[in-house]
Amino acid sequence: MTTRTTFLAGSAAAGAALAAGVAPVPAAAAPTTIRVAFLPIVDELPLYVGIDQGIFKKHDLDVSAFAVVNQTVLVDALQSGSAEMGTAVLVSMLPAQESGIKLAVVATCVAFPVPKNVGVLARTGLDIKSAKDLVGKKVGLPSLKSYFQVMVVRWLTEKNVDASKVTFVEVPFPNGPDLLKTGQIDALVTVDPFYHRILDAKTGYQFDDFEATVPNGTIVDCYATTKDWAVKNIAAVHAFRDGCAEAIAWIKANDTAARAILAKWTKLPPAVVADTAIPTFSVPVSAAQVQWWIDLAKKQGLISSNINPRDMLVS
Repeated sequence: MTTRTTFLAGSAAAGAALAAGVAPVPAAAAPTTIRVAFLPIVDELPLYVGIDQGIFKKHDLDVSAFAVVNQTVLVDALQSGSAEMGTAVLVSMLPAQESGIKLAVVATCVAFPVPKNVGVLARTGLDIKSAKDLVGKKVGLPSLKSYFQVMVVRWLTEKNVDASKVTFVEVPFPNGPDLLKTGQIDALVTVDPFYHRILDAKTGYQFDDFEATVPNGTIVDCYATTKDWAVKNIAAVHAFRDGCAEAIAWIKANDTAARAILAKWTKLPPAVVADTAIPTFSVPVSAAQVQWWIDLAKKQGLISSNINPRDMLVS
């Protein structure tokens, strides 16, 4: 009697192994694909390094990234399926969370304390010396109802200034220096490498620190995704965190090479990037860190409900 074995799937090598009585080695699972929507600034340097240095690949991840104009488009990118993850600020995520769009914070990008690489700069030639001098002025921000506007409003409130008397306009990071120089805005809130570029060119000057009273540990920005994706891909979430941690260690040991990667991804001149202050990057995120932003968002009327910070975390 002859027994015929039919291999419906698999390679010839696997068939030979079975014929010889040896169990075939299972094919390796394909790396998890993660497309990241990011803002091309220094805060995302571990992402750039993780991709360029093959660090994420070592963790069985196929990570790619594409730049966006500002972080407020993250939710749309995640909902449309054009990205599995994005760099975001919590204050932009909270209204979506309140509306029923379940999001999750995967890891921190940068948290306080931070180097002096961000600030509100007044246009050279104006007599702006304090927060109250911004009343009636036009202030540029990378995006409205996002991190910088919320932080500036917080600062103005501390200084007893009515924020409603300040005009905020949306100005993409790359356009800020020119708009400030030409007088289309009176002040600009920006971050490195644009921050020091303006100071070095003397087209703007620093007159106060709007982040001076922000508590240490406060998250500046983070890597985020939908809660559904995070739960279904929890191994990839852990691998991404591990990859970020490894990239952070690489940055600390390879400053010159890391700056070259930063210049590549931000498309800024190496000379400008050479003077960029590299922040202290972080990965872990806690419920207390999320709660700080929930409290601030409620205070400024951006949300009204009591969001549970643990609903936005994955372990």
